Amino acid sequence: MNPDRHLNSHWDYYLDLVKGDMDDVEGHRQFYDEYNAVLDLPAEYYLDTIKIVFQNIACQMAHGRARAAREARGHHFGGAIHD
Repeated sequence: MNPDRHLNSHWDYYLDLVKGDMDDVEGHRQFYDEYNAVLDLPAEYYLDTIKIVFQNIACQMAHGRARAAREARGHHFGGAIHD
């Protein structure tokens, strides 16, 4: 979520409090309780997750594209050693 979205969300939250619209207030609180829960994670866990989910997968995808390009040029590799 971008900063403008957060700002607007908090402004709407304030207006809902002033109006007494407690259903929308509670919805806002529930969303931000979950959204901010990431801040409670240990840094090592968060960074390991980012590395595993995003960086390693990106490397695997790049490897697959490189292999497909080699095969398209007629360079075929067989066996698990070359995968």
